[in-house]
Amino acid sequence: MRVAATIDDGADLAVGSRDLRTSVIVRPQPLSRRVSGSIYGLLARALLDTHIKDFQCGCKVFRRDVWNSLTITCDGFGFDTELIAKAHKEGFVIIEVPITWSNQFDSKVRITRDVLPMLKCLLKARAQVRG
Repeated sequence: MRVAATIDDGADLAVGSRDLRTSVIVRPQPLSRRVSGSIYGLLARALLDTHIKDFQCGCKVFRRDVWNSLTITCDGFGFDTELIAKAHKEGFVIIEVPITWSNQFDSKVRITRDVLPMLKCLLKARAQVRG
C-alpha cells in the first residue's frame, strides 16, 4: 500500500522499485535478468534524463488526471518507459517507492524476443520528449 499512499502524499506518479536499498527482494531474478535490467535502466536514464532506477517493475500508481493527460503509444513492455518519460517531460512529480518483490519464474518477458521492441519504444520515447 506504500505505493498508493505516495499519491496521497503529493506524488503524481508512484513507481515501485526493486532497486532501492529498502526494497525487499524475496526471490531474486536470475543474474541474466538482473544484468539486462540494469543495462536497460542505465540506458533509459541516460537517454531520458530522469532519476528513475527501475522502469520495468510494473508497479505504477498515478492520478487519473495524469493518465488522461498522457498519450501512450507503446504497448507491451515499452509502455512503462514511455509513461515515465512523458510524465517526467510534463513536470509531474514522480516518486520511486521501495517494494517487497519476488521473482516469478513464469515471467512473460523473453529477452531474445522483447529486447528490440523495448529499445524501439525507448528511442521513440526519447524522440517524443526531446523533440
